[in-house]
Amino acid sequence: MTILAPEEVLPRANCTIVRHESYGSTSTNQTEIVRSIKANFDNDSHLQAFTIAVHANPEGSPQEQELAYLIEYSDGHIELFDKHSMSINRSPRESEVLSMIRTLVYLGFGDRLFYCTKRLYTQVFQQTPLLTVTVIKAKGVKSLLPHWHEFTSVNNEAYETYSKSIYKAKEWDRIAELTQISINEAQVLSSIDFVDNLRSDDEVIVGYVGRSFKKWIFVCRRGRKAYLTFCDERTIHLAYHSMVGKYNMKAYGDFIKESVEESYAQRLISVNQGQFITDFNEHHHKWLFERVIDNLVVI
Repeated sequence: MTILAPEEVLPRANCTIVRHESYGSTSTNQTEIVRSIKANFDNDSHLQAFTIAVHANPEGSPQEQELAYLIEYSDGHIELFDKHSMSINRSPRESEVLSMIRTLVYLGFGDRLFYCTKRLYTQVFQQTPLLTVTVIKAKGVKSLLPHWHEFTSVNNEAYETYSKSIYKAKEWDRIAELTQISINEAQVLSSIDFVDNLRSDDEVIVGYVGRSFKKWIFVCRRGRKAYLTFCDERTIHLAYHSMVGKYNMKAYGDFIKESVEESYAQRLISVNQGQFITDFNEHHHKWLFERVIDNLVVI
């Protein structure tokens, strides 16, 4: 048996490693993993590598083919999420994993997602955090996107690559495409600077921040960069008359999280969530502005 020396595998054998306990449901665990990454991002500790490893107990084990996550940050600290039952074995569980990966791509980390190329017996995850991390790193990793189909082969004992049709292939492929086009920089401007920065062919996306109906967000996405401005009841009139009817418009069909004002991570997520962006029609015009704009002109 080979004894692995951590200092031979990890760049910093004295780094801080935190093993997180299960938070309950797989959905809650997925949410907490994303929350932890966002919080670190907002504190200038960026994700350097997110590695998925597969538990590999013999067939029939209650822990067969579960996933563990090794997260390495730019400040040297490491987080280990391996005390849960997340997997891609069933469609609802696969959706949770996809949701988490999609969010990481929204944050600009698509090229930092990896998978461990070997199945690891669950006993590995019963060792100390340092030894567990050492084993994962020693087994070798490969890029997850766009090679997600190769990753699924680690999910079975024979390392067979099954048909893409048994997985959510379109979603995996779409997420892989997003790594090349997602917004990876967001800049907040004053409403005046935001308008001055607009070009004639820009598209402006408008929505509510939170559910108070008292704060608005305007977004312009240009290439892989987004510009944002926030308005309250004092500044919305000027923003409205400067933009609505003068530029191509879209609308957020749902409320944007209030944390978008303080959290850079949430800004990136919000500007990348194209599934919430819809046509700016008469309905959205009325919904967004009828409370504050006098003599509303129907578009």
